[in-house]
Amino acid sequence: MKKNYQRKDRKSNHKFEVVRGQELLVRVPLPMAEVWAEMQARVEELTGQAGLQILRAILENEVTHRVGPPHRPNPAAGCVRWGKQPGYVVFAGQKIPLERPRVRTREGQEVELESYGQLQQDGKLQRAVRERMVAGLSTRNYRRAVESVVEGYGIEKSSVSRQFVAASCNQLRVLCERRLEDLNLVVLMIDGIHFGGQVLVVALGIAESGEKHVLGVWQGATENTTVVKGLLEDLVDRGLDLKRRYLVVIDGSKALRAGVERVFGEQVEVQRCQIHKRRNVKEYLPENCQKDYDRRMRNAYAMNNYAEAKEALQKIFRQLERINPSAARSLEEGWKKR
Repeated sequence: MKKNYQRKDRKSNHKFEVVRGQELLVRVPLPMAEVWAEMQARVEELTGQAGLQILRAILENEVTHRVGPPHRPNPAAGCVRWGKQPGYVVFAGQKIPLERPRVRTREGQEVELESYGQLQQDGKLQRAVRERMVAGLSTRNYRRAVESVVEGYGIEKSSVSRQFVAASCNQLRVLCERRLEDLNLVVLMIDGIHFGGQVLVVALGIAESGEKHVLGVWQGATENTTVVKGLLEDLVDRGLDLKRRYLVVIDGSKALRAGVERVFGEQVEVQRCQIHKRRNVKEYLPENCQKDYDRRMRNAYAMNNYAEAKEALQKIFRQLERINPSAARSLEEGWKKR
């Protein structure tokens, strides 16, 4: 069992970085297993934020069309802005609270916004908007992402201006390509997830404070080395400091490992994801003993003492050799240095 499992005589939630030539010990107060399980939820959260930005822009676009720009009303318009009030829109099949702008005629009558009614619809196409939008976000095709939302809600392209599309694309660009210098990251978790029938390679960062950030999402047919390398190089261009020492957590994919080493070098600190390893071992076992061995592996990985953890896993390995050599080899592969 080498350092890819846990650093000897150190707790698994200790991470290290080098600052001004000195190695500093940093504690990340988060259980890695729980963080990994949240990765898809974090991508959905990012997509939801992007979607709401577009929905707000659609409402503002209609108000501007009817009234004129904020603080510069069109004197010839028969309507005026009248503040905002709580409302909701439907996004990905869920009702999401959203302040809606209000418009009134100069005589004081309320004017219903056509786009607001459309954004409250809940149909099959609307529920698929998020899955179609994420393809645009992951390929940096923000115009495609905006247009997928407009089309998904049945809003005619003629009712949205070029300025609206350009402004919305810029908002998404700022959201998805934000700078990373100030995040104080110590851990990078990289995995391929299935989202809307697509494979997305996701980089999730954990800061020293324990706060989690979706750093990047790239679309690919598989978790191939080129996609991973492109994702990591994009993070470096956005401010990820290669001089800092990160702990990179991945599954057993050789493509992920190769992509990480091409960007960070062979000396990068890599840890195999324990969740993926437990799943791999379970897949070799009959159903009636999966829970027992999964519990024992989980308990071993949770130990803070290196020698005790190693002995617990080796005991499991010896037992697995007798009942299922393939499961034993899978477990052994998880602690060998790669």
